[in-house]
Parts: sequence; C-alpha cells; structure tokens
Amino acid sequence: MATSSHKTYINFCISLAKYGRGRVSPNPEVGCAIVADNRIIGHSYHKHFGGPHAEINALLSVKEKDKTLLPKSTIYISLEPCNHWGKTGPCTQAILDYGIPHVVFGCYDPNPLMSGKSVEFLQSQGIKVTGPVNETECLQSCKPFVVNQQDKRPYVILKWAESMDGFVSAKGQRTKISNTFSDILVHRWRSEVDAIAVGRNTFFTDLPELTTRLVPGKNPRPIVFSNHPEDRNLLNDTGKSKFSLSIDFSQGKIVNIRQLLQNIYAEGLGILLVEGGPKTIQTFINSQLWDEARVIRSPLLLHTGVAAPALKGKLSKKIKLSGDEINIIRPI
Repeated sequence: MATSSHKTYINFCISLAKYGRGRVSPNPEVGCAIVADNRIIGHSYHKHFGGPHAEINALLSVKEKDKTLLPKSTIYISLEPCNHWGKTGPCTQAILDYGIPHVVFGCYDPNPLMSGKSVEFLQSQGIKVTGPVNETECLQSCKPFVVNQQDKRPYVILKWAESMDGFVSAKGQRTKISNTFSDILVHRWRSEVDAIAVGRNTFFTDLPELTTRLVPGKNPRPIVFSNHPEDRNLLNDTGKSKFSLSIDFSQGKIVNIRQLLQNIYAEGLGILLVEGGPKTIQTFINSQLWDEARVIRSPLLLHTGVAAPALKGKLSKKIKLSGDEINIIRPI
C-alpha cells in the first residue's frame, strides 16, 4: 500500500525527471531516488538519450559512506524500471546487483509488450515491489513516451500566436504578434522537442529560421510540409537536405495525418512541434491527432487578416508574460 512518504518521494522523482527534458527523447523523462533511514542517499534522472537510465545514475550517486545502507534501502522510480537490453543494460538487474530489497514505482511501462514484466521479474527474485504510486501524475510526466509507445507516433504540440481579436497575421504579409519574452519562451520550447514543422506558405512568407538561437540548446530537426518536388532542398544548408517530408495540405486534399506522423516517428522523432500556419494546424486539429496546444495571445488588435485556427479543448495552464497570455490547451 502506498504511504504518504511513498507519494512524497515519487513526487520528488517527477521533479527530477524534468531535468532531462529536451535531451532524452524518444526515451521517457524519468527520475529516481534512493532512501534509507528516512534520508535520501542517492538521486538522479535520465540525462540523455543512449546514456545510463535514472536508476543507474541514482545508484552511482550514492556516496561511499552510505553504500552500507543499500541492503535496507528503498528505490523510488517515476516509471517501472526496464527489464531488457537496449542501449544500456536492464535496470532490474542493477537493482538486484546492488542488493536493494524494496522498489516503489510511479507508473507501469506504457509499452504494452513490457508493462508489468519488470514488476513480475523483481517479485520472482524476492524483491518487494510497491506501485503504482501517483500514477496519473507519473504518466503525465512522461506523456510523450506514452503516446510514442501506444500510438507509434510523435507527441504533437501545436503552437501559434494570435491577436486579441483572433488573427495570426495581416493578409499576405509577415506580422509580429508575440513579444520578445514570448519569443524566448518559444525558443526554449523548440529546444525541448525533436522536430519542428511548418507549411510551405509559412516558410516562404515568414522565412523562419526554425532554430533555438535565443536560448542554449539543440536545434530541432526542421520539416516543411509541401507538395512541390522542387522544395526538397529548402533546408539544404550543409550539402545534405534536411527536408524529409512532402505532403499536400491544399483544400480538399485528403491527408493521412496518422501515416504522416508514423513516418516521422520512424525517423526517431518522438516530439513534434507544429508551428505552421492556420491551414496546417487546422488539419492536425481536424484529424484529432494533437496532444497539446500552446497559444500565445497578444493584446494587439489587427481587425482583419488571417484567422487563427479553431480549437476546442480544456485549458490546463495559463501564463502571463509581459502583456502576452500563453494558454496551454489539451484535448477534451
């Protein structure tokens, strides 16, 4: 049974997991803490894709003087530990090797082929296992991974900026909507995703750089949606085209968005930020294949222009940023 202390330590693991954001996809964000005698003797998180998992990093963080406490410790993990060989060894085996007798986990592995297998293995080895604990919060903390595993597509974030009266730009011209502080926030968002997509019209009208130049961090892989074969070298800046997809969003054209997203996921891209114009974004909305929308609303009034996408969802968070209002919206 989950105690209040179990919930407290799992919440701590969730907070640790966030430090891996932007560096671990398509792996999940995971945090881990090791507790003995009501004291945290080790803690860490999954730091980068291909590197040691949170459990290994936490075990390695235990100081020499505290290693004698491991045989009576409890290891807390926001996600069920892995029990298979991938880029690293199974964390379940590491838990056994370090002699930890009790495992508390936040949520089951969302991969249907793996879910519960680690729990069964650990229990078969005489390890006490408690969980899931704070399951809803833990699933939310690794939601992109949940979508990846269950739908075999990237987690889709829609983003646009609109005026107070509901326009994204003046007709046929680039229009500055959001303020400088919102621009910096958007660049941080870009650093946390694997790919960023725009439509052909947005690419030629706004000439976006699709980079994270305002903040430290990696640049996402740029994608331009287009049905023009000559556009395949639009993003060719190194002698090798980064343009990977061609799709027609013209009115009346049937677009298989699910197949498109599965193709993107097959490229190892787990989180997709769609910054395209309203036509591109509306296509994703109408297909009901989006997971989060980040809408920046400016106090600016345009009175006329290109209308913002029409979206129905539930507001999960609102941020005020020097006059701009950022609304985080999720599907109903």
